Amino acid sequence: MRILALSDSLRAASSNTAVLKAAALLAPAGVEVRLYDGMANLPHYNPDLDDTVDGARVPPIAQDLRTSVEAADALLIACPEYAHGARNQEGAARWNRPSFCVSAERLPQMFRVDRFSWA
Repeated sequence: MRILALSDSLRAASSNTAVLKAAALLAPAGVEVRLYDGMANLPHYNPDLDDTVDGARVPPIAQDLRTSVEAADALLIACPEYAHGARNQEGAARWNRPSFCVSAERLPQMFRVDRFSWA
């Protein structure tokens, strides 16, 4: 099983990213947890670049995220409570992958799917 881990925190010492790294270290045999490292480079979502059938105008880093999601069997998303939900991963419901949202905060917000994202 391939799990793609996405952290919505860009802080170098993020406790949420640490949770994902721990999940990768503790994954049982046969389960690969890969932390996606391109979140800081994703541009704001622009539907004008995403309206072509072949996706020719989609930024390469956004296409990389899409390819990574498509290759995964499941998603593990960490979002800081102070951010009130995952900013770059709101499209998880549309990814057609089992998804689980975690937070290292004391009172995590519910995962919200109310904005657009590249994936």
